[in-house]
Amino acid sequence: MTRGVFSKPDPISASNYYKRAADAYKQCGENRLERLHRIASGDTQLGQDAYATAAAEYTRAAELAETSDETIQRKRQECYKLHLDAANAWQQMGEKGRAAESTVKAAFGLIMGESTTSKIDNKALIEIEKSIELFVGDPLNKKSQYRRTGVSAYDNPNAVDQIEAQNEAKQLAYQNIITDSYAHETLYKVGAELIKRRHYESALYAYGAGTASLEHEGYATVSLSRAYVSEAILTLAMGDTVAASKDFQNVHLQNTQYLSSRECALEEDLIRACNDMDSEALDDVRSRSGSHRAAMANLEPVIRELVGEIRVSGRVKKDKTVNKPVKGPSSVPKTAVEKAVSSEIAAAIKPTPRSELSGKSLEEDTEAGFDEMDDIMNQMGLGDDEEDVDDDDIDLT
Repeated sequence: MTRGVFSKPDPISASNYYKRAADAYKQCGENRLERLHRIASGDTQLGQDAYATAAAEYTRAAELAETSDETIQRKRQECYKLHLDAANAWQQMGEKGRAAESTVKAAFGLIMGESTTSKIDNKALIEIEKSIELFVGDPLNKKSQYRRTGVSAYDNPNAVDQIEAQNEAKQLAYQNIITDSYAHETLYKVGAELIKRRHYESALYAYGAGTASLEHEGYATVSLSRAYVSEAILTLAMGDTVAASKDFQNVHLQNTQYLSSRECALEEDLIRACNDMDSEALDDVRSRSGSHRAAMANLEPVIRELVGEIRVSGRVKKDKTVNKPVKGPSSVPKTAVEKAVSSEIAAAIKPTPRSELSGKSLEEDTEAGFDEMDDIMNQMGLGDDEEDVDDDDIDLT
């Protein structure tokens, strides 16, 4: 690559020599030297518009950086940059799907070496959510409101007509949506990693993008059914039963093929158990020997574990054996009337101690009490007009 008296730089030949040198260092087990020559080969290939070869070299160099002896911070920065270089090469080639996948790898390179259960720092989470939007734009993602960081690349806050701007953004998102085969699988892997780290909102954002990718295909599949029930399980695990029920009625049930699937029955029973605050029904739904064991077995392992974390509130469970009260002639439930007048009737018929009244005074006080009780019952429509009780029939002895 140096200029001489009778020669000039030849990037094409140099890229081949760099690649051959990298292969030789690979045989020798020289991680650092192989990595440097892979990067040099990728740079020269990119300059000659050999985008696929350049992307492959950058990706291989990123893999070598991950297993190198450098410090963890240096390895993270190298992986992040090299995967972004590979994404740039794929983008220039027109491979949007591979470019988005390389961007996802670059984002997760920032958390290399961390525990799978530790929280993700804000910088890495921003990059992860940006990479998710490369697959499906936020205007097409029904779960875009769960995005925790950054703003959508399709937002135009300076637009005069916001409605027209939203329509234009939706059309642009349709043009840029990733339609490659198994593109949704990458999004679900991202969602699974976020679930392990307890970033449920961002995970639901990733699952919403995967669902939108499947819906864009125009026909229902088993993968779409699993996507619907996974979204519901994740929403219930977040404690938002209202949102899960709303999505089930307004979105999931609108898919005719989904109505007859096992996943639909599982989702319905889970939402019903949470709405009824019925912990026993919830345990029956997620039981390994229950009627939904086949649907549970088809879920991803991380989602299947998440089902066990769904909880109902501490409210007392409703007794399903209690019958509804029957309305009487006064169109007021009899039980309600009895409850309303119970205290008054009790006060009216409460006997006065015999030590205070005796003889004629006791008789007059008792008659007054029964008259007051009859008046109250007549006002409530519970009086008996067919029979008149004779006061002489009452035995006061």
